[in-house]
Amino acid sequence: MLAVAGSASAQNSDELANLSVEDLMKVEVTSVARRGQRLSETPAATFVITQDDIARSGATSIPDLLRMVPGFDVAQLSRNLWAVSARGFNGRWSNKLLVMIDGRTVYSELFGGVRWDVQDVALDDIERIEVTRGPGGTLWGANAVNGIVNIITKHPVDTQGMLATVSHGESTGPNASVRYGGRFGTTGHFRATFKAFDVPATSRAEGITGGNDDWRMLHGAFRAEWTTHAGSMNVQGDVYRGTTGETVSYPTAALPYGWIRSDPNRTSGQNLLFRWSSTQSPRSETAVTAYYDESARTQWQANQRMRTFDVDFDHHITAGRHNVMWGVQARSSSSHWQSPSGDVLLPNSSTLLISAFAQDEVRLGKSFRLIAGSKILHDGHTTQAQPSIRALWMIRENQVIWAAATRGVRLPSEAEYDVLIRFGAVPVGNGESVMVTVLGNPNLKPEYVHSFEAGYRGVLTSFASLDITAYHNALNDLITFEPGSVTVRNGEAILPFNYANAIGGSTRGIEASLLLRPTRRWDLAFGFTHFGLGVVDRVDGDPSDELRYYDAPHHQFSARSFLTVSPRLEIDTSAYFVAGVVSQNVPRYIRLDARVAWQLMPGLELSLSGRNLVDSRHIEFQGPAENAALTPASRTIAGTIVWRR
Repeated sequence: MLAVAGSASAQNSDELANLSVEDLMKVEVTSVARRGQRLSETPAATFVITQDDIARSGATSIPDLLRMVPGFDVAQLSRNLWAVSARGFNGRWSNKLLVMIDGRTVYSELFGGVRWDVQDVALDDIERIEVTRGPGGTLWGANAVNGIVNIITKHPVDTQGMLATVSHGESTGPNASVRYGGRFGTTGHFRATFKAFDVPATSRAEGITGGNDDWRMLHGAFRAEWTTHAGSMNVQGDVYRGTTGETVSYPTAALPYGWIRSDPNRTSGQNLLFRWSSTQSPRSETAVTAYYDESARTQWQANQRMRTFDVDFDHHITAGRHNVMWGVQARSSSSHWQSPSGDVLLPNSSTLLISAFAQDEVRLGKSFRLIAGSKILHDGHTTQAQPSIRALWMIRENQVIWAAATRGVRLPSEAEYDVLIRFGAVPVGNGESVMVTVLGNPNLKPEYVHSFEAGYRGVLTSFASLDITAYHNALNDLITFEPGSVTVRNGEAILPFNYANAIGGSTRGIEASLLLRPTRRWDLAFGFTHFGLGVVDRVDGDPSDELRYYDAPHHQFSARSFLTVSPRLEIDTSAYFVAGVVSQNVPRYIRLDARVAWQLMPGLELSLSGRNLVDSRHIEFQGPAENAALTPASRTIAGTIVWRR
């Protein structure tokens, strides 16, 4: 096949291969300052997953891409479930990590956290993923306590023509996507993408109990951009339908402790986003973003529907030494819940979140910058401020030291405020039983963190760069389940577990990444994470056993090699060492991923990818998973064909 291969290679790969380490540090990011700035000048723990990283990783999902980020804990729970978090506090519902797609928040305010099984952006459409560890609520709002993931898709002008991708693997099943990009009018460009996949369930030979974790999805997306005399316009949207298999412990009053069943979750959703931006002068820019998002899910014999409408206004102005960003936001959310069994009750609700922010970056001389700002938000339950102060010192060109002190807030979810779950009747002897019940708490306070960070980022030589961050977080009013006293309600004995702001604690850590480019055809990247969980203190002073719910691997190492053997042949490998979590009974494991890709002719590429090659299966997580059955991560071999025209 190599003998008949053409001489052309992908344009993006060639462009990135020709960039020096200094040029890579000049990549523009928008998540830290809510405007474009060089990566080398960001006073935050920022990591960028580039187009080249995505294409050469062999990953098939966004969570798998996030494994390469220092400070992140990514664990696969089953074929369709992941636990993704930064700086501890991992779980199926990691509620301290804000995730956005082109500025649209995909964090669920109904339960808190992100449903990764429906974040099915075609990886070929992603321009980059900007990841910021640490609080980012000053600019982006609530729930960005431990980090922000901002997934940014490509401009339609960069996706012109046809792209078709087909892949298949024993554990991944068939996966296909088609994209077409074109032009309209004199300034307009558009693209449309259709994607479908069918992931088979883990077999009983592979899993602990047989996961029934099959996963099917149909997803269509479009994006169009054009310019007028009034400014730049962007309209984009998504529509998806799918099913997610799951084995759960289902609440019921008829049997002790409930019972285990397989329940296919039917998922659907659609969203539409509009953005207008205009440059009034070299010193003034304005943007307005509005989106509507609707999602529905049938799960545990309960029907859920969420609707969100959001409007953001941003204004960026420079005056002398001052670089000011300010804006206002209004978000209206409504939820509808129906449980035929009556064992999971959550009243219909609607909330209005109003917020305003301002941040000023002051240049003090040529090498020092001070950035201070705050965001005020109000949601009907509480009013909170999220101030921050950051400093950046440019030691020399492409070398900076920075420090930050910030406050981040996580608002309680609607379920934590007002849910009732009847988990099952527990026998207590003499033929009697009590009903274990989870109750919401309308008097909950928001969780908050005071975070202190410092870091260095710089180019060491013409072929090496280093990024290192140290942090200490003090967390307060963390929400937990607290057992109450047995009471009798409507003739039934109830053992309630209530949501409460019961504990606080601290975390600390070091995160580092080293990039080497020995030759223009070979990239090496190394990552290191150290995480430490401080004392978890209960408000009532009693001993705490919640430690295991917030712990994470204390050490993680990663090493990635992207080798371009020739313009036709690429060989890529990624290795990860993840220390065990004793408190969660998760042993340490080594993960090895590899990819070989070659071009048969211009525009036609074949690749073979393998994941989890060290062992046939291993456990990555056994923490809180909200009564879902977990299955091991298994070895995967898949072949892919990519055609461009």
